[in-house]
Amino acid sequence: MAHAVVTRPLPGYLMAPFGWAAKPVLALLEADPSLYRALFTLNRQRMHLIALALAHWPGETDPSWARLLLSGAPAAVLDVILGRRPAGLKRALGRLPVSVLPLESYRHLIELLDDPAVAKLIYHVESLTGDCICLLHDVPAPLRRIVARAIDDSLLNPTGLMDGLRFLASRGAAPSFDALVAELGAFRQPVQMTAHLAKLVRQLPLPEPIPPAVVGDARRLDSGTELRKLAKRWKNCLAGFYLDAVDNGRAAVYFWPHAETPGGLPGRPSWPPRLGARRCEGAGKRRAAACPAGRNSSRFRRGRHSDRIGNRSARKRRPGP
Repeated sequence: MAHAVVTRPLPGYLMAPFGWAAKPVLALLEADPSLYRALFTLNRQRMHLIALALAHWPGETDPSWARLLLSGAPAAVLDVILGRRPAGLKRALGRLPVSVLPLESYRHLIELLDDPAVAKLIYHVESLTGDCICLLHDVPAPLRRIVARAIDDSLLNPTGLMDGLRFLASRGAAPSFDALVAELGAFRQPVQMTAHLAKLVRQLPLPEPIPPAVVGDARRLDSGTELRKLAKRWKNCLAGFYLDAVDNGRAAVYFWPHAETPGGLPGRPSWPPRLGARRCEGAGKRRAAACPAGRNSSRFRRGRHSDRIGNRSARKRRPGP
């Protein structure tokens, strides 16, 4: 006599918000089919409580445990699962997204709530995502408070934050990663910390391989401060046009120090540099013209922007084609 093959039902469309927890929840429902009705009245907070319990429960499930998990008092569930009731957990569960988080996020959340300072911070967060939880867990303790506030104020993108801080330290923004953490952790306000991060990024040295620091008598200008000073002294838009491009590594600006015809010449950071076809020259020691790279050079040679770049006398001595 052939044995009948028993197939377990698979989670359907309505179980999609449960994600990885869908199969364990379905097993709980199969253990006590009377609990299926509870599924239709389940709120988001209960859904995350179930997922948190499954993330911390190593043992086998039985009908009594299933009834407790799906319809029991939340405090009773926590007493069985954790043996305690972390402060702020109820509010945190109500701030989680509409779908179940990755399993590790629930374990990280409990660890974070064990820190009173971070628990207080999480209590005031309006929307608590899995990325935010993982980030706070990965962030060194001295930075957790200020970073969480910066994320909550939309001043900081959590994606790749720690990798970015390690990169800054490796490029010389601080003596070491730990020193950078201590430096940032000393700020009291998120806007101060993000402004300091922006300053560190602006001060990073440009990559050395290309383009070279010196081309003939011209030297490359890497400092945004120096570009601003030159633009102010020459009364042109050198900084406005090229400061962001230099900071982002999309352009390089070279400076000729000759007293007769001082000049700045921007170009793209390729080698040989793709510079303008002609060099624009100033008439005096205090002013100079700047030619952009590539196809836009002809517009500047025709003098359309001579009021903004270089001096006015450049229009009178407009070079030929």
